[in-house]
Amino acid sequence: MLSIIILILVLLKTCENNECDPACTDIDDRLNNINILLDSCDCEEVPEIGCLDSNYQEYDPDADYHDQSFCLTDLRKYGCMDDTYQTYDPNANTHDKKYCKNN
Repeated sequence: MLSIIILILVLLKTCENNECDPACTDIDDRLNNINILLDSCDCEEVPEIGCLDSNYQEYDPDADYHDQSFCLTDLRKYGCMDDTYQTYDPNANTHDKKYCKNN
């Protein structure tokens, strides 16, 4: 129990001059939420995981690491974009030759 109290006091002291995180600015908040104190008062930026594929609606250019599971809504509409074919699709935004046919 004493070691936990010492740890808390050390963390509070370490966090005193730390203005990079709002969790480190108010001692009452720090005492009320020890998890924030333990997680937030080191000023290390937490990497953001997200979709870094611009072909998806969920694209997040601010993400640090790509995780395909965040990419849900594909914005590509495959079709024939060559207007010399009868199956030309003016709504397509990604050309795929297999859709280009002349009957």
